[in-house]
Amino acid sequence: MPHIEIENNVKEFMGTEGAISYSDSASAVSSTIPAFAKKGDLLIIDSSVHEPIGIGADLSRSKIMYYDHNDMESLEAVLKKVATDDKRMGRNSLKQRRFIVTEALFRNTGELVDLKKLVELKKQYGYRLILDESFSFGAIGATGRGLTEYAGVPVTEVDIMVVSMAYSLGSIGGLSLGNVEVADHQRLSGAGYCFSASAPPFVSTAASMSLACLSQEGTTLMKRLQDNVTTVLAGVETTCKGNLAIVSHSSSPIIHLALAGGAAADFPERTMQMNILEATVEGCKALDLLITTSKTVKGEKAKGGKGPAAATLRIAVR
Repeated sequence: MPHIEIENNVKEFMGTEGAISYSDSASAVSSTIPAFAKKGDLLIIDSSVHEPIGIGADLSRSKIMYYDHNDMESLEAVLKKVATDDKRMGRNSLKQRRFIVTEALFRNTGELVDLKKLVELKKQYGYRLILDESFSFGAIGATGRGLTEYAGVPVTEVDIMVVSMAYSLGSIGGLSLGNVEVADHQRLSGAGYCFSASAPPFVSTAASMSLACLSQEGTTLMKRLQDNVTTVLAGVETTCKGNLAIVSHSSSPIIHLALAGGAAADFPERTMQMNILEATVEGCKALDLLITTSKTVKGEKAKGGKGPAAATLRIAVR
């Protein structure tokens, strides 16, 4: 069956023991988290993750703690606080399931998480890692295998990984990857799997065909993508003349641009900046250029945890 074939193909491509496919990309994320984290468990989450992670965390009914966006020092401070509270209260950490949850490539900022440091911390403090590679799978790494490949971290160091078929594979759906137990557990506990039909056969077949292209031509495709990213970044730096700053990672195909220099000083409020950026989007449409502004959820914080997330333009490079 096509949906079983894509599971086998992706787990072979990524080098994991198991995989389970969901018929919707967002559901893959929002179902995976509550399949493992339940009421009384602990989720420590980056403050700027995209919406499906937040939905999954809410559905789990677990205790949720946030750390400042993509700040490993802030994450460690939260982990230390929990450890200190354990000691003070005489609490046995082994009686609570604990997870660190983050995106690999952040949709809302275009930044990459420091995976090596993340793995170091989760081992040091005894947590499991749920890594959402929805936007990094097929987009970074020498052959398109995502952040684990880019950072040189064995895929087995990530306890639970989620990838999307909706972006790099140009299809519909998502997959949750890990060992055999991670995949099999979700066949009875993943709400988006249990209470939904499998993806239409042509959708899974299309994903398998795209993955075959990535498997065969990954090095060439990734080099071409990175060349395009470099070209766009160079064009922005040349054309925008200091009025826009690149705030995303230099390897990210999701590029975020924020007001800079005099433009930022003249319009310090986020609402005013967003109005200017939305006017820029409309101007680009007239030139047959399709870009958009960043979309955030209520309460999302900027890096450092101070103030709301920055207003940015978002460009997707292919």
